[in-house]
Amino acid sequence: MKKSLYKIIIATLFIAASLGVDHIPGTNSYFTSKTGVKGNSMTAGWWVTPTVKVTEPAKGDKLTAGGPLSDIIWQATSSDPGATKDMDIDIVYQCDGTSWIKIPNSGDNTGLFLWTVPDKTYDNCVIKVTAKDSHGLSNFGLSGKFDIVSPFSSGDVVINEVMWMGTLKNDDDQWLELKNTTDHDIDITNWTLDGAAANGGQLKLTGNAGKIYYLEKKVFSSSLILLPTRQK
Repeated sequence: MKKSLYKIIIATLFIAASLGVDHIPGTNSYFTSKTGVKGNSMTAGWWVTPTVKVTEPAKGDKLTAGGPLSDIIWQATSSDPGATKDMDIDIVYQCDGTSWIKIPNSGDNTGLFLWTVPDKTYDNCVIKVTAKDSHGLSNFGLSGKFDIVSPFSSGDVVINEVMWMGTLKNDDDQWLELKNTTDHDIDITNWTLDGAAANGGQLKLTGNAGKIYYLEKKVFSSSLILLPTRQK
């Protein structure tokens, strides 16, 4: 049995050498772009698709919405070692099972891309990296599922005081005070105050909240968006 197996191995190596095939490093496969068969020739080409692995973001990661740049890290290799470096890379992401959204990138197989995370919160997000080599073969890898979370915590900005009754001079001398409890400014653009607008509607805010942020009565009654503010 061992002698038969040995003969098969020798015969295989002899045929490979005769046909001019090359061994693909790190695999048990051989390759030839052209081989003769009874006077005819055929093109074999590369047939093994690239290998793609996405390591970051990892499963369970919490990325900050609109926050600092986040790493997308991958490893992509072609079955043809000479084609790995110049593979084309396409990156997309998906959240909550919605359609894939393209992430603009250089297309180079650098293994790292700094991603500007969307400024909205999402659950169950995933990154897909697709690699295509010079032989036209492509494959993709997926990251682990991650969430995009708010950069703010409950209590960072609070309603600190409400002046609702007006004054003897003018009933419209009313205001609402927001207090920033952190040690840094917070951009409250597109934040809303439910029930603060006319008829119990939603009031949309804009600007940065320093330590104190005032909304005046004349603002309440005149506009729901892009509010002028008086800050201290």
